[in-house]
Amino acid sequence: MGLGGTCRFHVDNLSSAHVYLRLPEGKTIDDIPEDVLIDCMQLVKQNSIVGCKQNNVSIVYTPWSNLKKRPSYEVGQVGFVKERDVRKGKVEKKCNAIINRLERTRVESYPNLEGMSRWSYRGRLDD
Repeated sequence: MGLGGTCRFHVDNLSSAHVYLRLPEGKTIDDIPEDVLIDCMQLVKQNSIVGCKQNNVSIVYTPWSNLKKRPSYEVGQVGFVKERDVRKGKVEKKCNAIINRLERTRVESYPNLEGMSRWSYRGRLDD
């Protein structure tokens, strides 16, 4: 679940966790600072069972509103509404300093994103 102004990061073509980045009001995916991009890409690589063991891992990120889920998709699989809104990056290798910094400052919360958004994910399903 996400809200407008949220970007989703994922290791391309591998199973991985998702990293969601909430952007400040009025900012777009192209406004994400380089250091924040690197943090998000390192984090998603670290949380991929296969990707964490590889070098030169491709990462895709896109606005949450660009995600598309069809009933025929496998669990966890999504597509994109517009390929041109998908950005790609690469993590050459794990950076322990970044991962350790992020792990030390981790705060987990479980907000009711569906309740916060007037735009329900169920409305994104295509047949």
